[in-house]
Amino acid sequence: MPQVIWLTGLLAASVTALAVFALRPQAGRLGLLDVAGGHKMHQGAVPVIGGIAMFLGLLAAVCVVPGAFGSVPAFMTGCAILVSMGAYDDAHGLSPKARLLGHVVVATLVFYFSPHGVRLETLGNFLGIGPVNLGPLSLPVTVFVMVAAINAFNMMDGLDGLAGGIALATGVVLLVAAGTHVRPGLLPVLASLIGGTAAFLCFNAPTMLNRPVRTFMGDAGSTLIGFTLATVLVSAGQGDQAAFAPINSVWFLFLPATEVIQSTFRRVLLGRSPFAPDRGHLHHQLRAAGWSVRGIFIFFVATTIIADCVGLQLQRAGAPEALSFVLLLATSGALMAAIRAMVKRARAVLIREEKHSVLADGIGDVPHVSDVEGFDRRHYVRGRSVFTTIENPNEPVCPRFVTPQFGPPDVEAQSDIDVA
Repeated sequence: MPQVIWLTGLLAASVTALAVFALRPQAGRLGLLDVAGGHKMHQGAVPVIGGIAMFLGLLAAVCVVPGAFGSVPAFMTGCAILVSMGAYDDAHGLSPKARLLGHVVVATLVFYFSPHGVRLETLGNFLGIGPVNLGPLSLPVTVFVMVAAINAFNMMDGLDGLAGGIALATGVVLLVAAGTHVRPGLLPVLASLIGGTAAFLCFNAPTMLNRPVRTFMGDAGSTLIGFTLATVLVSAGQGDQAAFAPINSVWFLFLPATEVIQSTFRRVLLGRSPFAPDRGHLHHQLRAAGWSVRGIFIFFVATTIIADCVGLQLQRAGAPEALSFVLLLATSGALMAAIRAMVKRARAVLIREEKHSVLADGIGDVPHVSDVEGFDRRHYVRGRSVFTTIENPNEPVCPRFVTPQFGPPDVEAQSDIDVA
C-alpha cells in the first residue's frame, strides 16, 4: 500500500507538470492570463492555469488507483465544480455571492454523500466542560468550516508559492506522521495533492529559476487545495477511529485559520464587507514591514511545519483539548500582534525618514509612497503625516489603517485578490 500511495503522488506530479506545459500556450485564448495592474503587483501577463493542471493530476492519479475513484465520487464532483467555477472566475469574474453559493454546494455535497465521514458531529471537549456534540447543527457547522477553509487558502494565495507551500508542508506532515490513521479512501487524494502541489511549485515558487515558465494557480487552484485539506482533516477528526481531536486538527490549518480571523475582523471593524478584497492580509503586512517574497515564503512554510508538529505532539501526548484550544488562540494572537508591531515599527521609520527628507528638500510630496491604494500624496501638517485622496486632492485625511508600500513592487508578487 505505501508503494501505491507514493506512485500515486508521482503520477499526479507528472500529469500536473505536463498539463502546465500543455495549457500555458492556450492561456491567452482561454482568457486565463493575469495581467498586471490594479490590485495586482506582479509584472507582465502570467498564465493562470495551475489549478486546472493540479485537478487533472489529481483526477488521473485517483483514477489509476484500483477502486479509489469509486470511493470518492462526491469529493471529485465537488473538486470539478470548484475548479470550473474558479477557472471561470479567473477568466471573467464571479460575484462574491455566486462564489459563496458554489462553496456551500460542494460542502453540502460531501456532507451527505461522502462515505468517509466528512461531517462534524462533535467538536470535542475543547472548552473543558465536556464534549460539544452538534446534533442538528452538524450540517451548518460542517459547511461553515469547509467554506472557511476554502476561502482561507484563497486569501493565502497572494504571493508566489505561498498557498502551495503551506498545502505541501501540511500534506507531507499528514501523510508521513498520520497517514495510517487517515481513512484509506482518502490516502490517494492526499498523496495526489502532495504530488500535484509539488509539481506546481516548480512553476510558482519564489525563485528566479522558474521565471520563464512562471504560472499562477488562480482561484481554481486555491479553492481546490482548501477543499481537499478540509475534507481530509474533517474526516480525520471524527468517529471512533479519529486520528486527531477536532481542535488538534485546526493546528494543521494554523496560518489559514489565523488569516481568516484577522481579515474578517479587520474588515468588519473598518465598516467593510467581510468579502471585500484588500491588501491587509498577513503576507501584505509582512511586505509592508520590509520582508522579501522569499523570506515570507520560507517563514510561512516553516511556521506551518512547526504548527503541524505542535498539533501532532499535543495529540500524541494526550494533552487536554482545552489546553490545545488556549494555546491555539494564544499563538495565533501572538503572531498577529507581532506582525502588526513590525508594520508599525517600519511605518514609523518610514515616516521619520520622509519627514527628514521633506525638511531637507522643502518638498511636501513624497513620490515613492504615491502607490498606496486609494491615496495620492503624503504631506506633513502640524507635525502629522496626512494623505490627500485621489478623488479629493485638496482635502487632507489621516487614515488609521493605511499600509505604505516600500519601494517598487517585487517581481515575484502575485495577485492579492481573494475569493472571500
